[in-house]
Amino acid sequence: MKRKEYKTNPLFQVFLKIKYAFLGKFLPSPQPEGHHPGFILIQIDGISYPVLVKAMEKGYTPTMAKLINKNGYRLSHYQCPMPSNTPYVQAGMMYGYNKGIPGFRWLEKKKGLSVTFKEASSAALIEERISKKRIGILKGGSSYLNLFTGGAERSVFTLSTFAASNLLKKKKLPQLDIFILFFLYASNLVRTSAYIIIDLCLEIFEWIAVLLLRKKRRREGIFPLIRLINNVICREVETAGAMTDIIRGVPSVHLTYNGYDEISHHRGPEFTGSLRVLRGIDRKLKKIIHATNSGKKRKYDIYIFSDHGQTASTPFLHKYGETLAHFIQKTTPEELEIMEFNSPQEVVLYEGRKYMNELALLTLNVPRLLYNLFDIVRAWSLKNEPKALPFLWKEEKEQVFVNDSGPLAHIYFNFKKNKIPFEEIETKYPEFVKSLLSHEGIGVVTAHSSSGKPTIVKWDKHLKEEDKEQFLRLADDENAGDIIVQGAFDGKEIINFEEQLSGHGGLGGGQNEPFFLLPPDSLLDPSSINDPKDLYHFFFENYTKNVIKR
Repeated sequence: MKRKEYKTNPLFQVFLKIKYAFLGKFLPSPQPEGHHPGFILIQIDGISYPVLVKAMEKGYTPTMAKLINKNGYRLSHYQCPMPSNTPYVQAGMMYGYNKGIPGFRWLEKKKGLSVTFKEASSAALIEERISKKRIGILKGGSSYLNLFTGGAERSVFTLSTFAASNLLKKKKLPQLDIFILFFLYASNLVRTSAYIIIDLCLEIFEWIAVLLLRKKRRREGIFPLIRLINNVICREVETAGAMTDIIRGVPSVHLTYNGYDEISHHRGPEFTGSLRVLRGIDRKLKKIIHATNSGKKRKYDIYIFSDHGQTASTPFLHKYGETLAHFIQKTTPEELEIMEFNSPQEVVLYEGRKYMNELALLTLNVPRLLYNLFDIVRAWSLKNEPKALPFLWKEEKEQVFVNDSGPLAHIYFNFKKNKIPFEEIETKYPEFVKSLLSHEGIGVVTAHSSSGKPTIVKWDKHLKEEDKEQFLRLADDENAGDIIVQGAFDGKEIINFEEQLSGHGGLGGGQNEPFFLLPPDSLLDPSSINDPKDLYHFFFENYTKNVIKR
């Protein structure tokens, strides 16, 4: 099908070219232009295909609807296997390798190493490992607000580059230059300030509406601040950065809009406020398309997609009045130490303190007043939490690590470094195993037999029989827990071990049904995607190879 270009006003094209070409003057020069097209990956984090279709029907995404109805773009869904979360998907897509990533958080027992993708050092560690095995698809390009760089030349707001080890590298220091340049334009500052005020008003309105009309709600904590950062500031800056790179003619750009994912976790996947976020993202998408029409250095293919979807959920804590860790503690000896990240503010504030420590090492002069203020806020926010952090691996003491990834949780026992057979755990903690298998909130239990092979111990009747293979494959991962549990799924909602009103990471519902919006002449067939690694091979063969050859 011949591609119909999205029309851009000629005068607006000139304006865009002047504005973003000016910003580009302060950035390193990209590779020389070529006759091969570049590609732009626009990731809308966390929205499922069915919810996107509903959002389109309600008019939240007019730009995307126009791409389909007038420009011949194809909207399709594809299968996201377990674990259905961003680290697994982006590692597979960017590098074609996602082994050893069994969730959003996990424990590497043999090393006593805790890995969580709320921590920059964890992202840097994993990217360092997988980048040795493959060339990233973003070689020579740019990465914005991703977990990994994908081999990009420029990386802005990318988690792995915020580790102290990477910030110390000279080539990583300029990653915030676009942030500084962005605010040199008064119009950008005024517009962003206006959006912050609007979003704050919406947050207050939504909070009141939920309070008055709905019983099901999550603790606010520092969510309003996280919302403003992700849904306004980062969204505006990364859009400007992507447009600048397009005008400059870089070979590839991958940016992630994660505002929907954050708000959906907090209020549900089809909540009006969650869908409203898509309208703001859709406006930025329109600007990026206009930039591709204004830049003359390279033609671009635009791919819009989600890495996973979300399934409406009820927190385990809300339904049963305790966390998964509390449940385990009740059914095991009192002296057994148990660790679980169980609230968003606990994770964010703990990791925030760690990041300030890293920043202090870099600058050697962090103002003590600011540091002490952060500590006061952290102590106040976590005063009702059951256990202080950090919780460290201690070989001399028996411990249990509960690593939640939404409705999925990996449970590790430290009395052996290798995978522990289920029979041995049952012998040691019989009351725990009995309670685990009989608990109505636990839908699936996967463990290991005495021969070391993964086995299904409990199965959810609302999942398909063929889905068992995904759990067995996940349990076979070198970093998977001794026991893997998934919250019960009733066909519509799933029990979530984190305090979230929608979740992903496991199996069942929209979390496994992301979408792809493809250019009309693209050879990518979403129906053939069985793993994010399949996407790596497509983009590497059709685009990245051309960059390497030059």
